[in-house]
Amino acid sequence: MSSFKTCPLCRNYLIAQISDEKLNRVCKTCGYSVEDKGGLIMETYVKQKSSDSYKILLNEFTRQDPTLPYLKDLKCPNGQCSSNKETAEKKVYLIKYDVENLKFVYICNNCEQTWTTR
Repeated sequence: MSSFKTCPLCRNYLIAQISDEKLNRVCKTCGYSVEDKGGLIMETYVKQKSSDSYKILLNEFTRQDPTLPYLKDLKCPNGQCSSNKETAEKKVYLIKYDVENLKFVYICNNCEQTWTTR
């Protein structure tokens, strides 16, 4: 079964829509609708529990990722870090590595120091 289905009338994609515990495919252009007899749409399993699993996320290019969220008001735990001085810019990236327990790994942009929440 293909995940993308097209409208037989106008050849546009049919969008999945859930109504009354049923899955329908609807064309947003012409209004064509059909009930989808397919089963599972998406299933996600998380097999790895957190511990040191965040280390696979960290490498020399992690800080260059423009999609990472960052904080400007978090102090770096490294005493020698230039961000602890008044003039230097504070920028700490954060990555959620344990969704269940809401644990984060933090990366200082200035000294590359990493630390985690407990």
